[in-house]
Amino acid sequence: PTLAVSALTIVLALAIAAPAEAVPQTWSTPVDVSAVNDAEAPRVAVAPDGSLTAAWVEVAGGASTIVVSKSTDDGATWTPSLAISASNLNVRMPELAIDSAGVRTVVWAGENGGSTVIESASSTDGLSWSAPAILSGPDATAPQISIGPSNERYVVWQAVPGVYHEVQGSSSTDGLAWSAPIRISDPLTESTAPQVAIRPNGDIVVVWSGDTVVQSALSSDLGASWGAITDLTAVGPSVGQPRIAVSAAGYVAAIWYSIDPGGDQIAQTSSSPDGLTWSGALDISAVGGSAELFDIAFAPDGTIHAIWDRYDLGGNSIVQAAHSNDDGATWSAPLDLSAAGENGNDARLVVDSASGVTAAWAQDDLVTFPVIQYATSIDGGVTFALASALSVGGQGAASPWLAVSATDVITAVWTMSDGVNALLQSARSAATAGAPGGPAPVLANTGVPRYATELTVLGSALIGAGGIAVALQPRRRGAHRA
Repeated sequence: PTLAVSALTIVLALAIAAPAEAVPQTWSTPVDVSAVNDAEAPRVAVAPDGSLTAAWVEVAGGASTIVVSKSTDDGATWTPSLAISASNLNVRMPELAIDSAGVRTVVWAGENGGSTVIESASSTDGLSWSAPAILSGPDATAPQISIGPSNERYVVWQAVPGVYHEVQGSSSTDGLAWSAPIRISDPLTESTAPQVAIRPNGDIVVVWSGDTVVQSALSSDLGASWGAITDLTAVGPSVGQPRIAVSAAGYVAAIWYSIDPGGDQIAQTSSSPDGLTWSGALDISAVGGSAELFDIAFAPDGTIHAIWDRYDLGGNSIVQAAHSNDDGATWSAPLDLSAAGENGNDARLVVDSASGVTAAWAQDDLVTFPVIQYATSIDGGVTFALASALSVGGQGAASPWLAVSATDVITAVWTMSDGVNALLQSARSAATAGAPGGPAPVLANTGVPRYATELTVLGSALIGAGGIAVALQPRRRGAHRA
């Protein structure tokens, strides 16, 4: 009995010392979505019926086309790619959104009459698509799209109608007919990199990079008119790359980089309960190095999750994550998700219905070909499982994108070079570990060395008249990266 109690004490101490964390998810073997030519800038989204639509740029013979594909079996198989943009024209920057009725809308920047315009196409089933519609005037690029509670769509982009870049937008109720473009930003200042989100009440919130500040504006009438422009930051030397997210309760959060007085590129955030009144800008990355390429999302419980690439003083990039449990008033210290001394970049994240977080990024160990890695968290971003490889083989993976279904199946797409072309690939996961139906959790990564010995519980504790029996076995961590 003494030995049994001591063993149980060890188990309890381990459980208290380290919170449970997601183990590497079970992912399907990657499949090729595209068959020929180079794929760039992939996007993927899930329809209400669970079907998937992927959109990307296909490059062949010096020209580029927006192509799409559909899957009805969680990404196990995909339809042959279908071009939805005009042929023999250069296109870029596709963005994809699906409304609650299953209508897919893709927007992109494409050449038209010697200039670049914003175009779109829509589909009710992901198989038959409308002819491209032109949303903007000339010299427009960088479109972003958001879907509202009544399936209204709003698209923003940057254009150069005169001396300065300005932020413009257009709305549609069906993805076919679009309103005339309207200017949102100040015409007398440089305004670029717009992002858009629609609150549950239909308010449209747009953020963008001004000359030296991040700015925002709100519309309550589907973009027909816009309120006063709000500065989210103090005037500084430089800001850029804003991203925006909205919660089910209507809270809005934004993230961007700002150059501090010491020359470091710092990740900053601000949040708003209504899209009008914003908190003061808050630094959430460490001083030293350079933070960039952000993603941000709300969990169902209201936690805000952010992820970014941070270049250290040695020139290597590390994927970092942080979270806020109080509407952005305070943030956790950044967590390193990727291995030090290598290059992790282009990080993305999604949050499932159980508030589990999955992050994915491209990882280059500077020796072999880059791969797509991922990590998961089931404790609100407090800890993440050690990074694991998602892509297999190939000669260089890049540009991951994630989508999560209503049943918490996560689909990842990325590009993978086969030595001739960069094909589009996909894989799908089960529910986040620790969530209903997911794998059992294990002890968290608490910063111990990569090959530190840990204890794994193999048996179960049986408490009853016969006493307590606990089976323990030591094991060593293998090839997972810290």
